[in-house]
Amino acid sequence: MRLHHLILAAVIVVCSVQTKAEIITLNFEAVVVEGTFAGQSGFGSISYENTDVPLTGITFLGFSGSFFSDIEALTALSFNFLGQTYSGADDSDFPLLPLFSLSDSISNSLDFFVEDGIGTEILDERIINFQIFGDRFEGGLRDSNNGYDFEVDMFISERSSVPVQSPPILLLLLAGILILRRKNKF
Repeated sequence: MRLHHLILAAVIVVCSVQTKAEIITLNFEAVVVEGTFAGQSGFGSISYENTDVPLTGITFLGFSGSFFSDIEALTALSFNFLGQTYSGADDSDFPLLPLFSLSDSISNSLDFFVEDGIGTEILDERIINFQIFGDRFEGGLRDSNNGYDFEVDMFISERSSVPVQSPPILLLLLAGILILRRKNKF
């Protein structure tokens, strides 16, 4: 009878221990890989609640309302580039995206897309949109050598700038052509 009470007490203690949710925050660096901004970096952090995140396998995490994710566990995404800070809600497809994945509890991929005028305003007029995208298996997401939890590639679409000729130069060029024509006729 004593053993029975001891087992019952142990079961009650084990069952009364609640799993406590823990917020995990990872810091990352996003490096622009091509174009005018190549080599420049932005810095950010991504946070998620680990309660339902399995320790093994690949799991896609999203914000509440994301049906692309396996688990709606993202609690925050913050990213600073060129002095402007963006949040997960600035993703052009929020709340469906951004997505962050873990593979065996290790950061695996990040997909975050911000377009000027859709969800937010990008203050740098040279930028139409940017995407932070990388996958550990296909490239673009890797361990960081700069003290961050991971490093990911960043791609920027820039506005094209068309050089404009100043009117005085065009007028001088036209006047020169007319003078040369007159000299040849007379």
